[in-house]
Amino acid sequence: MAMAAPAVGVAAGAAAGGGAATAATIMTVMATLYAAYAQKQASDFQAAVAKRNADAQNEMARDAAARGLNEGVRVGLAGGAVRGAMRAGFGASGVEVGSGSPLDVLSDAAMFNELDKQTAKSNAEREAYALRVGAGNYLAQSEIDRRRGTMAATGTILSGSAQVAGDYLRYRG
Repeated sequence: MAMAAPAVGVAAGAAAGGGAATAATIMTVMATLYAAYAQKQASDFQAAVAKRNADAQNEMARDAAARGLNEGVRVGLAGGAVRGAMRAGFGASGVEVGSGSPLDVLSDAAMFNELDKQTAKSNAEREAYALRVGAGNYLAQSEIDRRRGTMAATGTILSGSAQVAGDYLRYRG
């Protein structure tokens, strides 16, 4: 509404002073609006790209966590097979596996197998956490891009309005 009064005044002044002023004012208004629209569109696009990147990072985080669980299971099964082979070897040699050194060896093997399982899960969780942090960063960037576009478009409109007002005052006088 505030821009309607200057535009009418410019049109009236242009009628008295010539069509060039009116054409220039119309071109300024059109260029200003187009520039504001283009700035907003560009920043909305950047925001959408950042949002898609965040979604991809979250999906990779879910995948990393699932891989960690699977790796933990795989390591556990492999460790169980190793301990089973050790028991069979002890038994075939006539060694009592329920006490003494053979029991210590089997206990150590179980302990190291559990450590390997937990390491696999922990590594995957750290990877997933890093990906989730990256997703959060992309979401923040998306919001920044969206707001930057609105602010740039508003600035362009204000700047263009000031130019139109200046032109009005110059052609009026």
